[in-house]
Amino acid sequence: MINLPPTARVNRPLAKERFYQGVSGATKLKELFTRDVERIRWGWKLSPKTVSFTAGGEVPEVEIFETTLSARAVDERIVRAIDAAVKVTVLHVFTTARGVEAWFGYRLPDEKTRRYYHRAWRFATDFDLDLSANSADAFCVSILRQLSENKFEAKGNETLKTALEKDARRIAKEKQLAALKRKFKSERQMNRKYEIGRQIKELEKGLS
Repeated sequence: MINLPPTARVNRPLAKERFYQGVSGATKLKELFTRDVERIRWGWKLSPKTVSFTAGGEVPEVEIFETTLSARAVDERIVRAIDAAVKVTVLHVFTTARGVEAWFGYRLPDEKTRRYYHRAWRFATDFDLDLSANSADAFCVSILRQLSENKFEAKGNETLKTALEKDARRIAKEKQLAALKRKFKSERQMNRKYEIGRQIKELEKGLS
């Protein structure tokens, strides 16, 4: 399913306990990991020493974790618990009871929590993430673009940080648009409905 140079292969099992022991809410996390997670493996390490990445940039390397779940879908709490424990940039590839899911989270310096992007495939043979890149930064941009169905974009010489800041604004606008559309449906006064409609068009224009 994942086709990378053998030099990048790690294939090391990771104990589930390391992701919930000694953290806040450990009892509930333990129940979640015990119920949903069968095994976790550190599958791959992508760095200038293991693949043809150029050194430098905002991200020094990316790990790929391969996790098998007994559950039918990924619970975001599992992804967050793993990322909080390892504190490195990780692309998560989950095999679930009904297919494959890829999850990738990133946090800007001024953000308290990661924003996650994810995508699902029905069969492992359908997994089609392009994992090629010439640097860890470019890899992150490529994965974010693919998992967001091309909504995430980095133009020209934009840094990863700039692209993420721009995408945060896009996500905020999409949430605002959804809220306005709900308000438009429930509004009874025609003058207010007209104004909300105008705001919707302006937001849609900015997102196109």
